[in-house]
Amino acid sequence: MKNTQTKKYKLSLFLTLALIITISVTSILTINAAYNYYHIKNRIIDEIKDNSNEAILSLKSNITNLIISYSINEYEKLIINELQSKDIFAIIVKDYAMGKILGKDVYITGKIKNSEVNILDYNIKDKNQNKLLENAFFTKSVNITNSSNEILGTLSIYITNNEIEKELKKIVSDTLFNTILLSIFLTLFLYISIRYYILNPISNIINTINDGDGTGIPNTLIPDSSSKEVSALTNSINTMIKSIKTSRDNLEKNEHRLEYLLELSPIAVRIAKNRGEYVIFANKAYSKLLHLKEGTISGKNPKDYYVNKDTYEHIIKTLENGDRIYNIMIELNIENKQTWALASYMNIDFDG
Repeated sequence: MKNTQTKKYKLSLFLTLALIITISVTSILTINAAYNYYHIKNRIIDEIKDNSNEAILSLKSNITNLIISYSINEYEKLIINELQSKDIFAIIVKDYAMGKILGKDVYITGKIKNSEVNILDYNIKDKNQNKLLENAFFTKSVNITNSSNEILGTLSIYITNNEIEKELKKIVSDTLFNTILLSIFLTLFLYISIRYYILNPISNIINTINDGDGTGIPNTLIPDSSSKEVSALTNSINTMIKSIKTSRDNLEKNEHRLEYLLELSPIAVRIAKNRGEYVIFANKAYSKLLHLKEGTISGKNPKDYYVNKDTYEHIIKTLENGDRIYNIMIELNIENKQTWALASYMNIDFDG
C-alpha cells in the first residue's frame, strides 16, 4: 500500500506581492479618501454656518427699523432677497410689535421654499411646512431689539442640507474615481518596479540553479544584478557554485587517480555493497584471479566463490562490528578447482 502525500499549494512570490501591493495601496487611499471626505464635509458645514450667521446679523440690522415702523412688506422683500441663497430654505419672523396692533401675542410671517425651490408664504397652519422646519439641517434665531433693549421680534433662519448632499455626492464620486485611478497607477508602478528590481533577479537565480548538470550543479553562473542586496546574494551563490565545482573536480580527479591505481595494482581488489554480496568494482588482477573477462564481474556475489559460505558470513559480521581483517587464508572455488588466497577486508566509503 503506497503512502500518498497531498502536495501543499503555495502562492507564488509574484502573486503574493501583487496582493500585498493591491491591498496596501487600496487601503491607504481609501483611508485618505475617507479622511478628506469628512474634512471637506465639516469645512462645508462650518462655511454654511458662518454664512448663515452673517446673513442673519445683516438681516437683523435691516429689519429692526422696518419692524419699528411696521413695514411688513418691506422686510418681506428683504427676506425674499436673502432666500436667493442656495442653503437658506426658510426665514421666519415673529413680530411682537405688529402683534400688539393686531391684538395678538405675536404676528408670524416669513417665506419658505417648496420642493421645486419656489418661494412661498409661510403658513403656520401648514403641517408640511412645519415638518420641513422641524427637520431643518441647521437653525439660527436671534432677537430683534430696539435701543432700549426691548424685544420687538425674533428672526429665524433655516438651512437645508440639500446642497451639502449634492456637493458631498460629487466629492464622493470624484474621490472614488481618483482613488481607483491612483490605486491602478500606484499598483502598476510598484508591481513593475518590484518585478524589475526583485522578481526578475530572483527568477534568474532560480533558472540558473534549475539548469544543472547530472549532479545538480548549475552549468552557468548567475548574472549580476543592479540591486546591491541581490547582487551580494548572487555573488555569494556564484562563489558557492565555483567552490562546489572545484571540489567536485578535485574529487573526480582523486577518484580517477584511485581507480587508476587500483587497476594497475597486481593485488586483486574488489569493492562490494549490500553486505558484500554485490560487486561494484573489480580490477584486472581480481578478474584474472577468478578467470573471468574484465567488466563481467560487476553485480556478481563474491560469496559464490567461497568454498565455506560460513567463513564469508563471519567476515561480514566482523566488518559490521567495525573491525578489520588482515591477511587471512581463504579457500576459493574457481572453475571447480580449490584455490587458496591471502585476503584482507575493511569497510570504506566509495561513491556514496
